[in-house]
This record gives sequence, structure tokens and C-alpha cells, in this order.
Amino acid sequence: MGSVKNLDGTEFSKSDTDLITQVTDYFNSIGNEVKSKYGTIKLTRTGVKSSIAHGIGRNKAIAFKVVPDALKHGEIIDYTENYKNRGYDTAVFSAPFSINNEPFYMAAIVIVDDKVNECYLHEVVIKKQNEDETPFKTGTSQKTTPSDASSSIYTLLKKLQNVNKQFSKNTFVDNEDNELTNEQLISFLLLKR
Repeated sequence: MGSVKNLDGTEFSKSDTDLITQVTDYFNSIGNEVKSKYGTIKLTRTGVKSSIAHGIGRNKAIAFKVVPDALKHGEIIDYTENYKNRGYDTAVFSAPFSINNEPFYMAAIVIVDDKVNECYLHEVVIKKQNEDETPFKTGTSQKTTPSDASSSIYTLLKKLQNVNKQFSKNTFVDNEDNELTNEQLISFLLLKR
């Protein structure tokens, strides 16, 4: 998959308007939702706040501009039913993009529940990043990989750096024993609620 968007690095620059408001205004300007092949996904101020709570740095701030394109054109790289027994599922969307021609990957989490699908930007990883550097800033310099749930997403994004997208057959079949593609399976899981 090629880059879903090329950015110049000036997106959501520091100003008198805080980052949450800048991104929320951008999401408002595009209708606060994305219609993807997996369904409608809401883009909200709460999602922006959650994104920032998971760590923020300049590249992640810039990457908010990519979220709608990643949801439309990216791939689901992970799906978890009943995430941490919280009563909702999560899908991890990933897509390549670039800032000043430097390649990155991003991961956006879509919270899938019975009422609405909502999104937050979780990780941004530079394609040429050293293995021992964390992809986001949390206020202090870190030289280790993120922990807990973040590390699994970090690991998935790191794998994307080293592997060309290859579609492999899965073991899921429909009622007529036809193998389902990953897209069909994810669509089924998102719509089954």
C-alpha cells in the first residue's frame, strides 16, 4: 500500500489555539465522521483527548490530519472482541503516510460498540526508526518500547516496517464453505453487533 497522505509538517502547528481545539475544528470541518468500507466511524473531541492521553509528540500531532484517510484507505491489523472485558470490541487501523517525504506508519483504534464506532489516534512510528526507540513522547525521553497494550500495537507497527503486505488465506469460511478474505471477516465482525 502506498502512502495515504503526504504532509508538509506544518499541520496543527503551535498557536494560540490548543491542539485539541485545532484537531476538533478540523474533524468538524469534514463532518465528524468517516465512511469506510467497514462502516461509519465518528471523529470526536473525546477521541482527540484520548489520543493525547496516550502520548503526544510533534509527529503524532501532525498525524491527526491523516486519521480520516487511514480509516478510509488503511488496513485493519488487529481486532479484539470484548476488549479487556469492557463490553466493546476494538479494531486497529494502520496506514502509511509521510511527513516531508519521510515515511511513517500510524495506528488508529476504533472502539466498536452497539451504538457508535469512535476513533482515537494511538501510535505514530517512523519507518526507519531504531528498534529501541519509542515512537511517541510522554514528557520524558524513553529508550524502551512502550508497555502493556501499547507494546502490542507498537509490535504490529514495527512488523509493518519489515514486511511487504501479503494476503494470506485464513481459516474462516461462510455458510457455503467459501474462504473469507480478511476484509470480509472484519466487516462481518464490525456489523455483527
